[in-house]
Amino acid sequence: MIAYRGLTWDHPRGTDALRAAAELARHDGLLDLSWEAQPLEGFESHPIEDLAARYDLIVMDHPHLGDAIAHDCLVALDTLFDADELQMWADAAIGRTFTSYHMAGHQWALPLDAATQVRISTPDAAEFPMETWADIENLPDGLRVALSLAGPHAALSFFSLCAGQGEPVSTKPGNPLITNNSSARRALEIMGVIAARMERRFWPMNPIALHEAVAARELDICPLVYGYASYGRPMQAFGLQRVSFGDVPKVGNSVTLGTTLGGTGICVTKRATITPQLLAHVRLLMSPTTQVSLFPENSGQPYHVRAWSDPAVNRAYGGFFQATRKSLAHAWVRPRWAGYTAYQLELSALIRSALERQDAPEVVIDRINRHHAERLRPALSEV
Repeated sequence: MIAYRGLTWDHPRGTDALRAAAELARHDGLLDLSWEAQPLEGFESHPIEDLAARYDLIVMDHPHLGDAIAHDCLVALDTLFDADELQMWADAAIGRTFTSYHMAGHQWALPLDAATQVRISTPDAAEFPMETWADIENLPDGLRVALSLAGPHAALSFFSLCAGQGEPVSTKPGNPLITNNSSARRALEIMGVIAARMERRFWPMNPIALHEAVAARELDICPLVYGYASYGRPMQAFGLQRVSFGDVPKVGNSVTLGTTLGGTGICVTKRATITPQLLAHVRLLMSPTTQVSLFPENSGQPYHVRAWSDPAVNRAYGGFFQATRKSLAHAWVRPRWAGYTAYQLELSALIRSALERQDAPEVVIDRINRHHAERLRPALSEV
């Protein structure tokens, strides 16, 4: 039996369901697959071509597609699965989770996990009005409020606030990143107000750490952070309390909820030996039964729309899926240029530094567009 290696990311949401499914396959003599894990920061930024040289299956994020295609390191899944099967999975996928992995005429990954930015808070803080960003800006001084700014997240928060005004940044490499200065200015104003009241210890926290800070009652509200459903469950054994979830605030009277799509997909590398057993296991991971039962039972956050509306799944996770479904439906898909993930980190550092210095939005907008023009020369255009 061929021994396969898979790489996912180091959180129960990223590991437990995959390892449970692999153990069932191993027990039944169907497949020998072991899953290793990398830190969240590696998942967000590690070069996909390096990982593809060492693993057969990779759990990836859609912005890595440009690099993966440029380095020719993945197998197009439309060459492994027929069109009817792919369409069935596309129809079952919530939001744009399936289409985010389609590029250059091919499907490169299948969604396993669905996520976008949501609002998190303690149950007590959830009683305050938080429907709009003006509400967030005017929260009482005694409440501890934070933005997600670490790693790529300052840029992702900025993207979402622009998208929430109906003016997302450009996904075309040859265009200026910012296409509407007034929307970008308002986005930076909102971020500046919240950053000015943030305790310094929250600045370097990734989304997992921000959830844990709320669960530990060290932070009251984070209005825009990638959501982890597992924190909707009681966790007293770990000294943590349940986190409350909701849709992200609106910008003014906009009907759009500004979020940026996250989640994960599973891809097959050119290193892998393609066997019927391997493909059968991928089909198992995508199946409604696995998505509604095995994934939620093992800390997973399913891609399948049936799981998001399932009453039992919602009860188990404190209503997370119903409470944030609208935010996911509105989620904007990031650029997928070759070189984009490194660029995203650079842009985030630029925005974070500007917030620290409390630079004027007009200055930051000019700096962002100059950085975009000077530093990014992608090899591929978005398809």
